[in-house]
Amino acid sequence: MHCPPHACAVIANNTFAGSRASAVICQTDNAVIEGNTMANVSSAAISAGGYFAAFGESPFGSNITIRGNHIRRCGLAHRLAGGSGSWGGGGAIRVGGNSGSAANATGLHRNVSITGNVVSTGGAPWLRSGAGQPAVVAGGVTGLAMHGNAFCVPGAEAVAAVVSHCEDVAVAGNLCCANGTAPAIRPCPPIA
Repeated sequence: MHCPPHACAVIANNTFAGSRASAVICQTDNAVIEGNTMANVSSAAISAGGYFAAFGESPFGSNITIRGNHIRRCGLAHRLAGGSGSWGGGGAIRVGGNSGSAANATGLHRNVSITGNVVSTGGAPWLRSGAGQPAVVAGGVTGLAMHGNAFCVPGAEAVAAVVSHCEDVAVAGNLCCANGTAPAIRPCPPIA
């Protein structure tokens, strides 16, 4: 495991499963999240900044490495009582910010690397028919790298990654499943 020359937090070789929240909420700079298995969680498997506006959690981060994790059935969304909606969707790996007050902001996060992960999201009965959450949702990142991942997202409208207000984005060597089926894996379409 390689950490930057400065201090870092390492979350490695764990199993997180069966939660109505996130598996890991990253609230620090200089973090390595590696070799973990994350499954069946209602919200993101890994979240940095995603809860800042709602709960004051998960502030913005820099130098975050997310590599070699196995993520499945995350971002399922937790159904609210009485069928009044859902909470917790929005991607299996989420690096975001407060889009309301910083809609055009870049650089809320810096140097985020997402490499060598296997991400398979799942649909849920209360999501639109056949839909799955995106594998990655990133907003306000300067220096975003997504290399060598395998993304499997169900649904005819499947989107492997949603990237907004990011600068210096490098994307290469990712594979996507067509309509969420592993036998139809192919290079991912370009990410705008």
